[in-house]
Amino acid sequence: SNLIVISNITNLSIDGSGGSIDGYGSTWWNCQSCKGPTILRLKFCNDLTVSNLTITNSPKAHIRINIFENATFSNISIRSPSDSPNTDGFDIYTSKNILIQNSTIQCGDDCIAINGGSYNISATRIACGPSHNCTFTNTENGARIKTVPGGSGYARKITFENITLIDTDNPIIIDQYYGSYGK
Repeated sequence: SNLIVISNITNLSIDGSGGSIDGYGSTWWNCQSCKGPTILRLKFCNDLTVSNLTITNSPKAHIRINIFENATFSNISIRSPSDSPNTDGFDIYTSKNILIQNSTIQCGDDCIAINGGSYNISATRIACGPSHNCTFTNTENGARIKTVPGGSGYARKITFENITLIDTDNPIIIDQYYGSYGK
């Protein structure tokens, strides 16, 4: 379910200068019953630095972070077509003290998804879509908070600032009943 897994590591630096990873996701996207792999999964790690990394066309999420503490991602370029299904840029689960900065994310789903058990996550100077400096361009949603009915936990101390929205259908959306429509 993952192309590259980095697990149980402390004090690791990854510099992707001069190369890129192409997941050839188009071979997976039309198969609804296929569960395509995530390109890069990082789990149970501490004190990580990732820079100058380019990932294109992931079959599923591009980068998934699980149970992580203290990581900085800089100059990350993620590119997949806007109609590629479930190709989140970053999926962050049960992690803390994560910084994503100076990066461009073009994908078919969430640019950065922060999930349960995560806190102190910061994203700055992110281009979500084909633009720069915390800009959402040609997106269905800009900044969004979504929770499912019956879930636990909370979202608090969230700040949205210096965001530019260009042709964005829902600039800021807060949905406490995500996935329960039509029931």
